[in-house]
Amino acid sequence: MRKVTQLGLLLGLAAMTCGCATMNEGECQNADWYNQGVDDGVAGHNRSRIDAYADDCGEFGIPPDARAWRAGWALGIEQFCTAERGYEEGIEGRSYGNSCPEDIEPPFMSAYLLGRGLYDQRSRVENERTELERINDRLSRSDLSDEQRRSLRRQRNRQRDDVAQEEWRLREAAQRARAQGFPAYY
Repeated sequence: MRKVTQLGLLLGLAAMTCGCATMNEGECQNADWYNQGVDDGVAGHNRSRIDAYADDCGEFGIPPDARAWRAGWALGIEQFCTAERGYEEGIEGRSYGNSCPEDIEPPFMSAYLLGRGLYDQRSRVENERTELERINDRLSRSDLSDEQRRSLRRQRNRQRDDVAQEEWRLREAAQRARAQGFPAYY
């Protein structure tokens, strides 16, 4: 179940970050370019998104109102490029597409890296636990020799230590997040 959820998340992120604007002729004709820019900014899309709209709508001979879109995007991206949103993006493991303007990026980026560090550490803990389960599964087999069983027990002991170490690092990462005022669920 967990792998299916992760795959769905990855596919959703890929679709979101690919820069695909894909508008049909009716959408190009009826677009409110200012509001589209606001929506794109709030979603964290970068400035090049308007180029994708120009390509899409250009196929129908309908140029987007780039000035209105950029004005809306400037408002929307300010809502996206906050420390809170950076942390949220990071802790969810989302990629950052360098969409924040340089003058407002530092708080976003700092919080993003904090959240991403926690996300990555949770992933390491999960991987270590999975490996421990794999070793335990192998140990439950009845066709093992005494030497194989001893070897697997040694591996299991080392793996338990690895799990404990990564869990400790996870607690540290959560503590750093809490110290910055962010929720640190894990």
